[in-house]
Amino acid sequence: MGKFGLTEERFVQMMKSYGNDERAVKGVVKTWGVETCNKGYSTFNYDGTGLIDIEAVGDVDAFDDVVAVKEAEKDGISIIPVDQLPVNIPENMRFYGWIDTQENRENIARYCMNKNL
Repeated sequence: MGKFGLTEERFVQMMKSYGNDERAVKGVVKTWGVETCNKGYSTFNYDGTGLIDIEAVGDVDAFDDVVAVKEAEKDGISIIPVDQLPVNIPENMRFYGWIDTQENRENIARYCMNKNL
């Protein structure tokens, strides 16, 4: 086990990202929590839209959003396939990473209807 409750792998990776500054790593853990830091990703309210997606936690610097979604899937989080997104979803939002819940699907559909009025 690494320091601050982090896995050894995450501790080593974060120390490298933060130039071996333990205080900086500790600060990130304090801000985001041990579990989120160990995962390296979290769910986010996409641009304040109320639509929920998976994104890498930039402060953890473990990987990019594409890998974050793959890690979330490994952890059992269901993601909406891109071909199941509304056809009128804005192009910048047509990506693989939206949490697959009935509520999120409904919110995405409603958002797309309102954006295209």
